[in-house]
Amino acid sequence: MNQKGENIAAFTVFLLIVVNAVGLGIPVWYNKEHMHSVNTTIEKPNCIVHVNIREGLWQRYCLESRVENCELDVQEWCDNLDFPVYNDFVIATEICGDLILLFVFGTIIRSKCRKKSFHLEMVGAEAGLGGVLMIVGVLVYAAADSEIGYQATDLHVGWGLCLSAGGTAVLLCIYCMCKHVKAIPTMPAGYFPIDDEDDELMLMDI
Repeated sequence: MNQKGENIAAFTVFLLIVVNAVGLGIPVWYNKEHMHSVNTTIEKPNCIVHVNIREGLWQRYCLESRVENCELDVQEWCDNLDFPVYNDFVIATEICGDLILLFVFGTIIRSKCRKKSFHLEMVGAEAGLGGVLMIVGVLVYAAADSEIGYQATDLHVGWGLCLSAGGTAVLLCIYCMCKHVKAIPTMPAGYFPIDDEDDELMLMDI
């Protein structure tokens, strides 16, 4: 890979790290208009909360629309909802993906500072692994069941950023692998190696 390609690869990896970190930090992965029944008392068992819930991996916020048949602090009710158990797994996979891409970025920068070439196929494989971890995290978040009853259409900006970062990392892996294959020297047509001490080439009669 030439110097321009190395610069593009380094910038792309750094950008993916930033995008995934921002997506991980944004507290809105789901945005849903929700109606929930709350049995608060025997006299009023049909307390119904109409609310807009904005939820991420580490924070949840409720915007009250209206409450029927009872008095209820919607935000307090919202805070008391348990976060899904798979949130920790999603956070772990996203952070691991970022760390792997950070290692890739460090490898490229270190090679450029030393004016040495790096193993393109290894960098591509590492970027692909980081991207796969990111994608696994967002897919688990989207597919798992929740107490709120989310749908795929409720997925929001934080989820989308992490998915985009993971998908782009996989595309970067494919790009690096293609460049690596093209860089492999090919044997001249009509020649094949002989298994002897000098490894001479013999011209084949065509």
